[in-house]
Amino acid sequence: MKLNNIKELEPTKVLEANSLEHHLKDWYWRINHLYKIQDKQGLLIQFKPNKFQTTLLKNLHHRNIILKARQLGMSTVMAIFFLDQMIFNSNKSSAIVADKEDNAKGIFQKISLAWKNFDPDLKKLLNIHKTTDSTQMLGFSNNSSVRVGTTLHSGTYQYLHVSEYAPLCKDFPEKAEKIKKSAFPTVPQDGFIIIESTAEGENNDYHQMVLDAMELRDKIVSHNITRLTHLDYKFFFFPWYESNDYKLTFQTQEEQDLQLKNIPLTIKKHLKNTEKHLREILKNPQFSFSDEQKIWYALMAKDLKKRMQEQYPSYPEEAFLSSGNKLFDAEIIKGKLSTETQEPKEVSNDLIIYEHPNIRHRYAIGADVAEGLGLDHSTLAVLDVDENKIVATYKSNEIDPTTFAYELARVGRMYNNAVIAPENNSLGHTTCVMLDSTYNNVYTYEIKGYTTDRTTNKLGWNSNSSSKPRMMYELAEAMQHDQNPLIIPDATILREALAFKKDDANTKRDRSGTQTSHFDLLIATAIAYQIRGEAMNNFQSKQQQSKILANRRATKEGKRNFK
Repeated sequence: MKLNNIKELEPTKVLEANSLEHHLKDWYWRINHLYKIQDKQGLLIQFKPNKFQTTLLKNLHHRNIILKARQLGMSTVMAIFFLDQMIFNSNKSSAIVADKEDNAKGIFQKISLAWKNFDPDLKKLLNIHKTTDSTQMLGFSNNSSVRVGTTLHSGTYQYLHVSEYAPLCKDFPEKAEKIKKSAFPTVPQDGFIIIESTAEGENNDYHQMVLDAMELRDKIVSHNITRLTHLDYKFFFFPWYESNDYKLTFQTQEEQDLQLKNIPLTIKKHLKNTEKHLREILKNPQFSFSDEQKIWYALMAKDLKKRMQEQYPSYPEEAFLSSGNKLFDAEIIKGKLSTETQEPKEVSNDLIIYEHPNIRHRYAIGADVAEGLGLDHSTLAVLDVDENKIVATYKSNEIDPTTFAYELARVGRMYNNAVIAPENNSLGHTTCVMLDSTYNNVYTYEIKGYTTDRTTNKLGWNSNSSSKPRMMYELAEAMQHDQNPLIIPDATILREALAFKKDDANTKRDRSGTQTSHFDLLIATAIAYQIRGEAMNNFQSKQQQSKILANRRATKEGKRNFK
């Protein structure tokens, strides 16, 4: 949404301004001057967006997902924004869905209060009046309306706000699923969806939407790969420490020093690690929490304990760390997010290249094949065995198993005829067979017959109740190895590792689309690490290396290369 220049006017002089007609065309100006709300003391005041609300309004996209600390005013600003759009636009429908009945009533009261105190002279000037006023809906004479509730009525909405979507996913999964399947698709491309929430655990739709939006943000901001379409979700994160409300002040220095002294050691350690992490990700060596912030945080954490990270996160990944039973060490993964992630050296469609092939190095490629287009993703991870580093990744939910085989072959030839191991479960078998028909270094394993000693070679990597826990635990050990840790420059792999639980290593994945966390790129990485020995054994001789170079030249010239 394009914003006009904002000219500040005294609220009492709005109707007297000669430029009223010009200002009334500017929705951002209207929000800053025309609406009243009740403050925390119960006083009626003019609504002025705070820093978080302003950031959201000025950067609003057609699809938005917000991860935030508590009580930053997101529902208030959306209530005012939706009311404004309904007043000044005809034939529009808007809806706000809250996680609880009390929250829905609170949001609707804000809308009703703002309309009740809307300038009566301006109502006459706009020739608009209320036609419907129920406990959940406010309708206007221009045939526009705003509805608030815990469920969503059928229909088409140009504006949709889902407040506290994570608790909705956790406590009322059927409602969340209905909204996702029946409401989100009804909002037209040029309409607006705003989803905001504090975190509420993992393995729910909100968590997956956050991960997807963060991944897309990384590609846009860090890698300059693509631009957001109207249907892509833009990611916003609002941490607790940027709010002026989240700090304590004291009358004397002695009182403050005493409170600092009494901060529990565990919280001091957490804050120290958090400060270090924030300095690295913000690229600001001077970053630090103030004493007032530290004391506030300590007092809150004393009551909330592990939920503090959910309710008042300092950085996005922290919001989903409260649940236990994690397989990968969170502190190590957080450190890798700060120090190992890097911008790619090249991007070829969905293939992200962090390091180009080295003719003297050995490579292993693990691959995870999607169960269906538009559901989970087909992924691959290229491991440089000599450097112990992931050097390229691929992720797409728009490629079929057969075409994926050709993509794997292309990447394999690029990386010195690397050994490739697609997971051969279900549709992965199709990829393995097709890959074997066009590529000469597909990973195989032997199985013995039940009644005879005859062995059979099987293509690809078989994830089962025995192999999957082993490969995931070995990947975790590789990441935290003291002498030679596995280097992961791809933030998506690391975020999947943060969410991965020990139980996920022992259970069969639900690939139907009902489970949101598939860990597709993490699985590909684990497979690549498992076959690193095969890459060492099958490395080409110097005579073969010249053939690899010829193959690369032929590939660049558009020639096909078969075994």
